[in-house]
Amino acid sequence: MTFEGTALDPILMTSFTSEAGVWNGVYFNTNSDNGVSSQLDYVTIEKAGYGTRDANFYCENTNEPLLQNCLFTLSDGQGVRLNNADLSIDLCNFEFNTENGLYLQNSNPSISNCSLSNNGIAGIRFADLGSSPNYFNCDISNNQYGIYYFSPNYSFPTVSGIATYNNTISGIAMDGGIISSNQTWPFNSLGYAVLGDVTIAKINSHSRLTIMPGNTIYFDTTIQLQVGNYIYYNQNYGGELFAIGTADSLITFTSVNGQAGGWDGIYFHDKSDSFGSVSELSNCNIQNGNSYNIRCVTTLQPRIDSCIITNAMNHNIYVQDPNSVPHITASTTTVYVDGGTQNIDKTWYNFGGGDYVILNDIIVAKQNAKATLTIQPGITVKADTSALLQIAHYIYYNQHYGGELIAEGTVDSLITFTSRNGIVGGWDGIYFHYHSDDYGAASSMKYCTVEKGKDFNIKSDGSAEPRIDLCTITNSDGYDIYAFAPNDVQHVTNTVSTIYVGVGTQSINKKWYYYGGEYVVVGDMIIAKQDDK
Repeated sequence: MTFEGTALDPILMTSFTSEAGVWNGVYFNTNSDNGVSSQLDYVTIEKAGYGTRDANFYCENTNEPLLQNCLFTLSDGQGVRLNNADLSIDLCNFEFNTENGLYLQNSNPSISNCSLSNNGIAGIRFADLGSSPNYFNCDISNNQYGIYYFSPNYSFPTVSGIATYNNTISGIAMDGGIISSNQTWPFNSLGYAVLGDVTIAKINSHSRLTIMPGNTIYFDTTIQLQVGNYIYYNQNYGGELFAIGTADSLITFTSVNGQAGGWDGIYFHDKSDSFGSVSELSNCNIQNGNSYNIRCVTTLQPRIDSCIITNAMNHNIYVQDPNSVPHITASTTTVYVDGGTQNIDKTWYNFGGGDYVILNDIIVAKQNAKATLTIQPGITVKADTSALLQIAHYIYYNQHYGGELIAEGTVDSLITFTSRNGIVGGWDGIYFHYHSDDYGAASSMKYCTVEKGKDFNIKSDGSAEPRIDLCTITNSDGYDIYAFAPNDVQHVTNTVSTIYVGVGTQSINKKWYYYGGEYVVVGDMIIAKQDDK
């Protein structure tokens, strides 16, 4: 088949009735290159798309014909559809088709000096991961999507040869799905647009998604990136996310629409550290999430370094349980920690660019042992209304839970505990339970400011913990430091505060240390020990 029109007098192949979608277009099959060759030059094919071929022009199992100076337009489906067809296409236009300009399945065409524009879905749509076209000086513009893949489970090629790329949705688009094998998304200046939920997970093992520096990943409305998964009994899925940018080549995760709340963030599932899975985010900008930018649930992942995680509609980093507070350094964000029991040793790191916010009661306690919460110097901890930080716990007979708090600042890097709303009485303070000195637990607060508690800033009940040095503990709506009973009076030195001692009997030897403030006895106090002194 040789059709040779001219620029002034092109050949037109169109619908007899001038309606789109009523004819089946032009079809080249496996025998079309059987010792022969074909060429279309200055040919316009339009208004087809009827039937299963769904295109103006369909090639299957052939490398014919050569297409030059052709226009494929106004199809009720695809402009051109290639299935196992490695055509050479030059100086052609694919435009105003209802679905896609070019639809590829297991095909590697050479596309040069072409325009794919104003199509209803995509300029180029990939039906599988077996196609790898070559582009040269192409314009892909004014489509809903420019280049569109059907799955995220792919190490995408680096796209070059695109002169203009300006579509409604930025980036190389992809549907959602499961990344079940190790994949790398290389740097593409076009970016990536994720249109469906993506889960990084492999059954009874782990898969890894690596995102290279400089990339921007756009997520559509309500779309989430999840790491790890669990489906049903004995089917655990580990997953890893490695997004390691550089100081001059950040990786950005953001919403397609550019608005806060425009996507559903990155969710580290409780299986995101199963099977040895580890995730790392470094030199990333994560923004515009809805409920959160990052959510961590019963996991130690991810490690976060040198990131900017801001502008979420609600929580920049949301930690659903206190065991899951991630290791963060040199980052700008706010970490929101929900309530629950911390029963492993944890450190809240000073990441230099934001605060920790306690949303509900946190208990630091481990059954028949102790758990330690360490707060690094320079951190500000803000607690929501009625939120309490409790050290140690007791549930029922023979279930004792020890815990300790190590909050040791420095003279030029204080640790601050305060209310989130900034109001006196705006949180419930720090409560040292009567098991807070069990199992060798010993709490220490040094160079701390503790303020704006409701009934107390610090309360010790059945325990003389913590040791308090060089602190400012003031401005409570009740007691600044409250020893529930005389046995509970703490060891306090060089501190600005007032210690209130509750009603009861001191039955052990105690020393009230000079710390620079007063002791206030709030009721009858008896110093006495049975059959002793």
